[in-house]
Amino acid sequence: MLLRQLEYLVALARERHFARAAAACHVSQPSLSAAIRRLEHELDLPIVRRGRRYEGLTPEGEVVLAWAHRILAEGDALRQELSALRDGLTGTLRLGIVPTAVPVASLLTGPFCDRHPHARVALEALSSADIRRGLAEFELDAAMTYLDDDELRQVRRFPLYEERRIVDRDAVDRALRSGQLAGYAGDVWYPQPAPADHPWRTMTHQGMTTHISGSSLSAQARYAAGTREILESWPAGRPIRDEYLIVDGGRLAGTGARSYSVHTR
Repeated sequence: MLLRQLEYLVALARERHFARAAAACHVSQPSLSAAIRRLEHELDLPIVRRGRRYEGLTPEGEVVLAWAHRILAEGDALRQELSALRDGLTGTLRLGIVPTAVPVASLLTGPFCDRHPHARVALEALSSADIRRGLAEFELDAAMTYLDDDELRQVRRFPLYEERRIVDRDAVDRALRSGQLAGYAGDVWYPQPAPADHPWRTMTHQGMTTHISGSSLSAQARYAAGTREILESWPAGRPIRDEYLIVDGGRLAGTGARSYSVHTR
């Protein structure tokens, strides 16, 4: 059994297509297919369900895939440890992070880079589900995510900080309905996804702003420019550009009308 065969299997499971897997591994499709067939012969069991096209892995193949992830990860760890003995820690730390934690990522990456100047950090903003998958398939080395996820019991966990609510959802709703507040805008609903009876769905004079943590600096600059244009157009009586609109007059409009639909029950 060769590590290259396991790499081909992992690529095939990820791409779910022989040609795309071969391209990702920089080999021809016949070479990849032959290597996986040799692996099946060596293990004396079917790994891939084949028809006119790739149809997934057999139950035995799923077991082999899980071991392939582990073996390849251990191989990477071996090379990095030997490299660290020679030159200090090198390579790339693959760090997944939930978007709300991006502003505090430097709590982790700063000390790491100071201690290991030859190493790099590849930070990717991901959902909690994508982080679980990335850790399970060894595509991530570490992550910053919520610890109340039962599916993360198999990994080592360390609390970094606690988040606290700064807005009482129901108090904001009452204040708007009573007129105590003239309006409200925020970028996070809790819980997410919000249930159908969430009070902010029908709350008056409120708008949800763009959640920009994890976006690039150029994207944040575009957000700022668009927001300024909207705020300057409204009091001047100028129409807001079509691409900025989601809802107008209680109906989907502009980009919103092209991107969303309304279903009634």
